[in-house]
Amino acid sequence: YLRRHMGTPEINEKRRSFERATSVVDRMFPEGPKERIPTAVVEALFVGVIKNIDAVELLDDMDLQHRYIRLRNAEPFTEEGLAGGLSKKLKVSARLNKAHETFSS
Repeated sequence: YLRRHMGTPEINEKRRSFERATSVVDRMFPEGPKERIPTAVVEALFVGVIKNIDAVELLDDMDLQHRYIRLRNAEPFTEEGLAGGLSKKLKVSARLNKAHETFSS
């Protein structure tokens, strides 16, 4: 829906944000992830990175990796936190808020 009503500048801005975020996430996994990353984690990871992109791009690779580990160890991303009801509003909000917090300066 949004894409049909967005102009070229908005589409290009979103594309550039995604490209910047992808570049940062690639730095977290220089040899690729060692295990499968659940979709809910990937979703939150990108939200956290994009919302803080200017600051996150300046972090060194080790700091980025540590923040990812901290995110994965946070309660909303534990097995219990990811079990059942993944799309419930409170669970989604908790994951996205934790990601935003983890990647903010």
